[in-house]
Amino acid sequence: MLTVEFRTDDFPKENSIVLTGSGGRKLWNHRKFKANRSYRWSRCNTNNSCTVLDVTDTYGDGLDDDGYIKVTYGSAILYDGSDIGYGFYIDLGDLCYNAST
Repeated sequence: MLTVEFRTDDFPKENSIVLTGSGGRKLWNHRKFKANRSYRWSRCNTNNSCTVLDVTDTYGDGLDDDGYIKVTYGSAILYDGSDIGYGFYIDLGDLCYNAST
């Protein structure tokens, strides 16, 4: 199970969180957030497919103040912080195909 916990800063229009599956199919395409709010999404894709999580900050300053993003895959923490720069991506491969939850 992939879980993303996201807390916006004062400038949520700078952020997007996109999860792309095989063939470029968008599984998540979150782009409209409110300032200083918490969001949480989970996904388990049982299909054997390449999956990529892309987190963007168009201004490049990351998440200020109380903003953060935490990405977990099963019991493993893949990222927990606010210094995302212009963004980062995580190649999750076969999401939940061999993951222990």
